[in-house]
Order: sequence, then structure tokens, then C-alpha cells
Amino acid sequence: MESAPLPRPGAAPRAPFGRRSCAVTANRGSGGYRVFSLLDREGPEPAAGQFYMLASAERWTARGGRAYLPRAISVAETGPAAGGVRLDFLVDDVGPGTERLCQLEQGEEVWVTGPLGNAFGEPTEVAGDGAAGAILVGGGVGVAPLALLRRRFAARGVAHRVLLGFRDRAHTGGLDLFCGSSGALCPEVRLTTEDGHAGVQGRVTDLLLPILAGDDATSGVVYSCGFSSASSSPSQPSSSVWSG
Repeated sequence: MESAPLPRPGAAPRAPFGRRSCAVTANRGSGGYRVFSLLDREGPEPAAGQFYMLASAERWTARGGRAYLPRAISVAETGPAAGGVRLDFLVDDVGPGTERLCQLEQGEEVWVTGPLGNAFGEPTEVAGDGAAGAILVGGGVGVAPLALLRRRFAARGVAHRVLLGFRDRAHTGGLDLFCGSSGALCPEVRLTTEDGHAGVQGRVTDLLLPILAGDDATSGVVYSCGFSSASSSPSQPSSSVWSG
């Protein structure tokens, strides 16, 4: 069976030259992670799948005064805001740089370069009898770019499903990014956790392969981020895999 064609990279807005300063407007907990928001007064609204290089304007140095390298963080949500564009980032404290980003307070400034990278492409052959459609598969903080992609697919009426996987309670976050206006998780979202504290116990790929096999998909696109791609599995020959 022939594979569905892989979508080409979507139109990616160009980043302004050089770095610029953006103000922190919010920082909240999201499960075991943090979501902080910046106000970008100069840059364009990013596309789903793009990322930014981030460094706090203050206290961005290790002992001895040596500055950390900027951290590459995917944008999880964006939209118009008074005076510019709002950028939301999902972060896990896994080292000194991300620890500092998790500690950001409203009113602080962050050096920003971006948006960078390619955008997720639009699926072109995901309709018809037996089609698996667009399947968004993410793990850990890698769910972030899929949140923005899901919202944009929903706005354009693109058929999609979302499979999210997490290790344990301490490494589960960002689910509120996939909630509707009622605050409930969107119905197209399914969840796995390795420790079984939420959703189905297991790995996110445990949900992916049965979906493809059960649909007997003649077309489908898997958009993945944040876990080892399942594209090498012989159980899904009819689907392309788009990794972020």
C-alpha cells in the first residue's frame, strides 16, 4: 500500500532581525509544568510548529558570571494582544536555564529571537472512507506545538485526533491547552500515562497503532513531537509522519 504524501512545510513567518525584549505578562502552573506568556511588540504571529530562542534579561548566568545559552522553546499558543502579540510557552524545569524561565514573574523582560523553524504543513489527503485523518501525537512538553496546531485545525474544519502521553504525575502538564471554553478536555483528545494516574496506562504509541490498523487507513498524516517517532513501525504503512 502506498504511503500518503507528506505535507510540505507550511508558510512560516519570518523573524525580525536580531533579538528583542518582550515583557512577561503571566506565569501559571499547568500540572507539573509552567506556562508563561510574553508580549511581543514587534514580531509576527507565529505558525504552529515554530519556536523561539529565549533568555531572561536578568539572572541568566551560572556561577562565575558565564551566561547560559538561550533555550529553544516551542510556542504553545498565540494571539493578538493589546500592543502586540501574545506568546505562550510550556516549560519543564529540567536544568538551570529552564529553571530560570519557570521562575519568571510578571513585568520581567525576556530576550527573544524568532519565530524560527518550519511550520507544520496542512494535510491534503485525510478525507474519505477509512481515512485516519490528521493524528496529532505528543509527549511531555512536546505537546506544546500540537496545542496550537489542534486549535488551527479545528478553526479550519480539518478532521483530527489528538493523542498525548506523559510519564507520571510530576511530568504531566499543558492539558489545559487542549481544553475548550467549558474547561473540559476537548473530545478528540485521548491521554496515556506510564504510571496510570490518568487516562490509559501505557505509552502514547499504544493508542496510535490500533487507530491506524482499526481504520484500515488509506490516507492519514501523523504529526508528532516530544517522543520517539513510531514511523518505523511496519503496522502503519499507509500514513506519513510529520515530526516537529
